Amino acid sequence: MKNEDKTKEQLIRELEELRRRLAELEEEKETLLESENRYRTIFETTAAANIIIEEDMTISLVNRQCEKLSGYSKEEIEGKKRWTEFVASSDLERMKEYHRLRRVDPDAAPMQYEFRLVDRSGNVKDILVNVGLIPGTKRSVASLIDITERKRAEEEIRKFKTIADQAPYGVTISNIEGELVYVNKTYAEMHGYSPDELIGRHCSVLYTEEQMKTVQKLRNRLLQEGNFPGEEVWHKRRDGTVFPTLMSAHLVRDESGNPLYLTASVLDITERRKMEEALRHSEERFRELAELLPETVFETDREGKLTFANRNALEVFGYSQKDIDDGLYSFQMLVPEDRERARENLQKILNSEGMLGGIEYTALRKDGSTFPAIIYSSPIIRENEVTGTRGILTDVSAHKKIQEQLILTDRLASLGELASGIAHELNNPLTSIIGFSELLLSKDVPDHVKEDLKVINKEALRTAGIVKNLLAFARKHPETKEPVNINDVIQQVLELRSYEQKVHNIEVDAQLAPDLPKVMANAFQLQQVFLNIIINAEYFMIEAHGKGLLTITTERMGNMVWATFTDDGPGIAKENLQRVFNPFFTTKEVGKGTGLGLSICHGIVTEHGGRIYVESELGKGATFIVELPATSSDEEEGGR
Repeated sequence: MKNEDKTKEQLIRELEELRRRLAELEEEKETLLESENRYRTIFETTAAANIIIEEDMTISLVNRQCEKLSGYSKEEIEGKKRWTEFVASSDLERMKEYHRLRRVDPDAAPMQYEFRLVDRSGNVKDILVNVGLIPGTKRSVASLIDITERKRAEEEIRKFKTIADQAPYGVTISNIEGELVYVNKTYAEMHGYSPDELIGRHCSVLYTEEQMKTVQKLRNRLLQEGNFPGEEVWHKRRDGTVFPTLMSAHLVRDESGNPLYLTASVLDITERRKMEEALRHSEERFRELAELLPETVFETDREGKLTFANRNALEVFGYSQKDIDDGLYSFQMLVPEDRERARENLQKILNSEGMLGGIEYTALRKDGSTFPAIIYSSPIIRENEVTGTRGILTDVSAHKKIQEQLILTDRLASLGELASGIAHELNNPLTSIIGFSELLLSKDVPDHVKEDLKVINKEALRTAGIVKNLLAFARKHPETKEPVNINDVIQQVLELRSYEQKVHNIEVDAQLAPDLPKVMANAFQLQQVFLNIIINAEYFMIEAHGKGLLTITTERMGNMVWATFTDDGPGIAKENLQRVFNPFFTTKEVGKGTGLGLSICHGIVTEHGGRIYVESELGKGATFIVELPATSSDEEEGGR
């Protein structure tokens, strides 16, 4: 009986234990279900793209973030897509090897690494992935984070730092609290630090207490407006000394518009301050000297209004200081027909084309009288900006008279050279040829002989025309201008030189543009210019190799007419190129040149509102270019 009771008690205890165990299992089941639900919630709602990968690389489960990342739906991926289908080809073998190692030895494969994913549209994205095996299985769970933008930003920062590290000015990046997270070498050195000593410190270490108030105002402005350009801020060096800087800053925000950090560029303007002070003293000295000079010295603003004129300017033009204070324009001191050209030249200076030298105008005094003048002008530059012009005006009335005498003298010298080569050869037989040919033509001679006589008579008359041109060239002519076709002038000069060119094996290739617009000029002065250039070319070609090719072209370039003379002579040394138009400069042998010819040519062309210059390389010949302003149709009508 006792044994039966004992058995019953044991059964009761076992039954109670079984009930307790069932209750625990039920509780564990609830816990597991709760854990699974929590896991699923985390799996689905995490910001990362989560996937479960089977041993054969098939994807068995994905969350919604994976759909966004890949461009495929859950239904298109789960059980149908393999992990490797999303991997860029360049990363594929590496990914397969990691997958294999993880199943052989989990510690042999990295748990976190980067790869490139290809989405449904073919876009390649940079991905940071964390991978681990599910305990007790061969399945992997992977968490994918799209770091494409971060990689792009890192690359931009890398490029920025590469550029900033080489910048000759200071560059900084600080967080919103003012802590320096990056400074370049230039910025650190201008304050007496190394970059490592500044990074991580608050920017206040670089300012005095008073200046920090200014910096705080600029920071508040930056947070509101997003940037500020070129503010002057005083900085403090390590040794406590202060110096002026020019600072520009920019606020960088995230995609949501929240402030991230502040970037700034800082330029030490200590030297500029010294230069400004020196410039101020220089200006004072300039004005003192300007008042002493016998030349007309002036300054204008960007519109051409006079801001300064020395005493001599006032005396020469008859104006007073009050006239300048009331707003006198520099153009009012030139004759009306020169004012537009003066405005164009002012614009050239303002466009930073540099100094304009030796431009001739006709100056106009307050009383209406005029005089020829040459003006040299240059830009006035303040803080890298052209604020106006400064110039010197010289009365060249006396110079013009001397130049006229030089032109006549040089013309006579050229005439002598021509006479020695042509007149002697032509004048003696010329009368006989014309006379006898006409006499024979009046006789009863056979027709074929008469035709030959006509040719002889025609050529003799042509020669007579050349002599006539020569005599016309030698005579003094009035200094009047009229519309001139420079092709005709060049042809006349070539006729004058034809004999010398033939004797000395000079070949001429004349490419004269048809329908060339006329220029307002003195034809005889242009003849002087072209003759001088051609004779010089002939001389140097003959000296170099006893013959030569002279190429002459004319063409229209905008509102200018160009005449170009190119020889195949020895060329001009580089150091002489800027001197060829200087008076009395010559490379000819003693007795074969005065050094005045090209100087006179320069004066004639300049007086015509044109330009003459030379291009040459030693051993490669020389090219002289004459540019003259084309006339308008109204001017031509007036000339006729």
